[in-house]
Amino acid sequence: MEHTSTNELLLNRLLQLQSDLAAEDSLQELLNRLQHWARGLGSAGAHVRLFSDQWQLVALSGFTYLVLVPSAIAFEPVRIQCLSQGNHYLGKLSGSELLLLLQVRQVDSIAMLLLRDDSSLGILIFTSRDSQHFQDRMGAVLLQQLVTLLPGLLERWVSWI
Repeated sequence: MEHTSTNELLLNRLLQLQSDLAAEDSLQELLNRLQHWARGLGSAGAHVRLFSDQWQLVALSGFTYLVLVPSAIAFEPVRIQCLSQGNHYLGKLSGSELLLLLQVRQVDSIAMLLLRDDSSLGILIFTSRDSQHFQDRMGAVLLQQLVTLLPGLLERWVSWI
């Protein structure tokens, strides 16, 4: 019964987040809301990374940190290493992988999800300073539901090619 209550609480949080994200008036507000939600679930943060060859990024002049350059090509080794079996990865990344994706080295575990199954749009990364927070044996259904929403929400401010 405890799992049912936990699952219900998580689902309610996701539904509230969906409503809140849809109501945001700016990209910055959307990113702040996502960050707040992630921290409320014990994560150190949430990071959206878009592949520059898939998005028209002119409108993102103040959001250059969202852009993963040189795009999907640079991400391909990480995708093969971490995501070859699916659309999400939970665990640890090497220092060079963390630098590529987040420009930091102080992350002990991550949950990384493709914004689209074919990995062409970008990724969503949740970080933790706890090495046990995200582990490969954990489920990611809640986070997978979230990444199905994000491309459509992001299109309010940027468009994909």
